Amino acid sequence: MSQGGNNMNYISNKHIELLSKLIKKLIEQFYSQNPPPKRPGRPPAYTTEIIILAAILKIHKNVSYRTLELILKDRLGHSPDFSTIFYRFKKLNPELLSFVLSKTAEICEKVLDIKEYHAVVADATGFGYDDTVKLNYLRGKQIRQVKAHVKTEALIGVRGKKKIVLGVAVGEAYSDELKLLWSMLDRAEFKAQHFVADGYYDSVRLIKHFEQRQIKCVTPISERMRQEVRNRYRKLVKERYEDERY
Repeated sequence: MSQGGNNMNYISNKHIELLSKLIKKLIEQFYSQNPPPKRPGRPPAYTTEIIILAAILKIHKNVSYRTLELILKDRLGHSPDFSTIFYRFKKLNPELLSFVLSKTAEICEKVLDIKEYHAVVADATGFGYDDTVKLNYLRGKQIRQVKAHVKTEALIGVRGKKKIVLGVAVGEAYSDELKLLWSMLDRAEFKAQHFVADGYYDSVRLIKHFEQRQIKCVTPISERMRQEVRNRYRKLVKERYEDERY
């Protein structure tokens, strides 16, 4: 799917309006239970509601900050500029973002009658300042030169063609993906048949966590030369991953 304004055309203004109202309601609910500290000075020019709406659209469609700014202006009639969106993303309260996404997921599950996902998928992306950047494409000196982005870990539930964001954890550019994932798993409640991820998530602790919840891990298992996979959890997942049925 292309990265540009056109890939959002099927999202109607009505849907944007409904999502915006839902986010506003959930923010009010969160702060009624967790009053924010009072800070001196003027309130920000753009509400947290708009910033979280922007975050959801960006995560869902994987567009650049510049494209996101254009989309918001087109749909809302106004928008913070792309540099302000980037700055506010970095300052978002992670507990608030997690609360809004989890409650939104609960509503989607109820409407779509989803009691169990076919799979939950974990993936990390670097949200670049001028464009969307996959951090794992960069290595060594090149990656150290990339400073203007935020590391984001997403946990997505998949049921047929339906994909629902179950959680998002935001960190600095070089945050550990497993730590970001664990910060969500400690709070996330879901049922799924499989957990799917790339080789970076080859972690005995993580595999054990899902297998004990009756969620089958389907991830590549790294195997060094002259060193067999001996741990029973990693061995189980390696055999499953190499099984053509998966």
